[in-house]
Formats: sequence, C-alpha cells, structure tokens
Amino acid sequence: MSQSMEPNLYADQQVIVDKVTYHFRIPERGEIVVIDRNNSRDSRYIGPVALDQVLSRAWLRIWPLEKAG
Repeated sequence: MSQSMEPNLYADQQVIVDKVTYHFRIPERGEIVVIDRNNSRDSRYIGPVALDQVLSRAWLRIWPLEKAG
C-alpha cells in the first residue's frame, strides 16, 4: 500500500500483468512495469532500473470495476 504509482494506479486497484511480452521486446516509454524490488519506490527515487529487474508489465486494471481498463 503506497502512493508511488499515483495518479496512474492507486493503492486499492488491482491489475493483470503480462509476463511474456518482455521476453520478445524491451519496455516502451510510458508502460507501467513490475520490477524485482520489495518496496514501493520507483525510478523517480532510485533512478533507472536495469532490464534484468523488469518482471512484467501492468496490462489491464481489473479492480475496482468502475476503473477497469
């Protein structure tokens, strides 16, 4: 639970992640990625993230239903 992804994602939201795409291409600018880190800090605080730390991309917001997409 944190605010590090606001205003793109909020603490009560859930997303489906895609673990396949980045085996075939690198992340594109503007994509939300899931990285290998046990805290909620993002690149604004920790700087660039190495590609080998990227696990998947946030693909589809599913909860809450009124924010799905």
